[in-house]
Amino acid sequence: MKKNNNRKDLDRTSITQDQGEEDEDEREKEEEEDHDDDGEEDDEEGEEGGGELRRRRRKDKEMKEKEKKEEKKKEKKKEMKKIMMMMKKKEKKEEKK
Repeated sequence: MKKNNNRKDLDRTSITQDQGEEDEDEREKEEEEDHDDDGEEDDEEGEEGGGELRRRRRKDKEMKEKEKKEEKKKEKKKEMKKIMMMMKKKEKKEEKK
């Protein structure tokens, strides 16, 4: 019964961590969008294609953010896996006693 409680606590912790990270990412994204709208024209071509350049930059930025999030998720998943392995080892050790 003690084992289940530990796992439930881990699940709750990971859920709250996920929520906190998502909230933080959302705030960062909103702040960056606020800074992007500085009123400058991105018209390097000398034509009315500045909007296209702006969209391309925004898309690149979003892709980088997605990659960053995925990397964080992978790291967190590895960490959780490590914790679970430690818990299993501890449980096996207790069973032997």
